[in-house]
Amino acid sequence: MRRPERSGEAGGGDSSASGGRGAPRFKTPCPVSLQADRLFGMSSPPKPFILYIDDEIDYCRLVGDFFSLRGLDVMFAFNGRMAKEILLKTHPDLIFLDLHMPQMNGKEFLSHLKEENIQIPVIVITGYPDEIPNLEAEAFEIKGFFSKPVKIEELLEEAKKILRLK
Repeated sequence: MRRPERSGEAGGGDSSASGGRGAPRFKTPCPVSLQADRLFGMSSPPKPFILYIDDEIDYCRLVGDFFSLRGLDVMFAFNGRMAKEILLKTHPDLIFLDLHMPQMNGKEFLSHLKEENIQIPVIVITGYPDEIPNLEAEAFEIKGFFSKPVKIEELLEEAKKILRLK
């Protein structure tokens, strides 16, 4: 499934360099690794893709920078409703989910995953750890829990464990 382009990625450059609508666009010449892939018919394995759902925008940026520097592809949603829209277009390998958000909270989002039979591992991050037993009782497919505040390194280690990365 094709992942949506995000700013800063190859392909998001000036349309005058694209040679046509829908073709890859680069502001600079095509990276050597992409040229070699095309020449030899090789492709590098896709980066693990994480959907991070939290209404704390600054923390999302911090997590995104930290994870992307370590080879993980991260997309954000700032509430459950946004996350539902993203799931219509792409399929992440892992979801980090805050419970308390506006418009559609984490528990409502988990219910949506269950109703639609969407099988994606979820790690819940919450400032309200007393709510965790309620989620477990409802048999949501949750792979882990963290109480806020949480260290980004701990999130990365859990993601690597679930995604079976080194």
